[in-house]
Amino acid sequence: RGEAGGTAGRRRKKRKARPEAEPGTTRYWTRGEHEVFLKGCERFGGRDYAAISKMVKTRSPKQVRTHAQKYEKKMARDALRSALAPSQEYPRPGVPPSTPSLSLLSPGHAAAAASASSCCRLVPGDSCGGP
Repeated sequence: RGEAGGTAGRRRKKRKARPEAEPGTTRYWTRGEHEVFLKGCERFGGRDYAAISKMVKTRSPKQVRTHAQKYEKKMARDALRSALAPSQEYPRPGVPPSTPSLSLLSPGHAAAAASASSCCRLVPGDSCGGP
């Protein structure tokens, strides 16, 4: 005990084991559970996790909350990807290619995309010296 800040003589607390999962449940959501989750979000507004949990029946409110958070992140990521996806159209003379909706981007990314799209329109085989 003569040591300053030492841990001599102290015992470490043991971590509590995770509660066992109910038989038949898995870590991953089934397609059916997810569909019921989506119906619950429509019905209860997406933030009443206890009510949605009662609809799903196989998931706790905490599991519903984390699933909702991950689902919202995925939807935002997919929206951004589709907004930034290159156009599948072939360039036509005199018609500018479609540009992504800048409203889906953060202000910094929107400004960068706007300045990049105003630089020039490349047609295969052409080169651009920039502004």
